[in-house]
Amino acid sequence: MRVTLPSVFVRDREHRFYGTVCLGCAAALMAANFAIANSEMSTAKALHLCAVFDNTGDLSEKCEISGTSVKISLDTSTREARKICAGVANTISLSGGTFDRGWRLTIYSPTSGRRAIASCDLK
Repeated sequence: MRVTLPSVFVRDREHRFYGTVCLGCAAALMAANFAIANSEMSTAKALHLCAVFDNTGDLSEKCEISGTSVKISLDTSTREARKICAGVANTISLSGGTFDRGWRLTIYSPTSGRRAIASCDLK
């Protein structure tokens, strides 16, 4: 089966992120693997989610997994990062996705240092 990954983020003329095209892209690709949560499966899902984010080419840095957190860096506003975070988490949940309790998606900006601009639970 061949899967085409649409761009998750849209850029304006100045190459800043201003919204999302498909918040559920990452979740939809992973839906078949979400039936049962366990630590090994949650780690595998997090690795897959990172691969999907990395393949968009829109991250400022490579996606990273630290403990039970999927961390990404996007050149976007705090407001948009919160929308993206909530949308990805919601879409994963609606597609039957389950991560073990405690897993989070954390979004940073290249200008925020290591301070998160958005964070949400992956359920």
